[in-house]
Amino acid sequence: MIKAAQNEGIDQLFLTDPLLFSLRLLEGRVNQFNAAVENPKNLVLYDRGIPDILAYMDYAGQNYPQIFVEACKNHQYDQVFMLPPWEEIHEVDNERYEDFSIAKALHDFLVKTYTYYGY
Repeated sequence: MIKAAQNEGIDQLFLTDPLLFSLRLLEGRVNQFNAAVENPKNLVLYDRGIPDILAYMDYAGQNYPQIFVEACKNHQYDQVFMLPPWEEIHEVDNERYEDFSIAKALHDFLVKTYTYYGY
């Protein structure tokens, strides 16, 4: 999604329009969740979940509509694994613009958000 926005001439859609970015991301993550429910396999892993969207919006001090909260409540993962930021492997690139100090702060918001939703 980040590359698609960049192809449209928007360098960082989250920074330009956090709500639009988050709405697009929410749609994609809910679709992933629903596809996994239909998947005959027993195990599906994601590197990001629906609550990440709210954590990032909270970090950025953004308001968001109730559909974000409802998505977290209505699409519960069986299990969540969360690892702390790892400075030795952290890289900033065209899609991930956060430096390590921001990654640590975001991690705190992620832990808070996932805990709030019962993980």
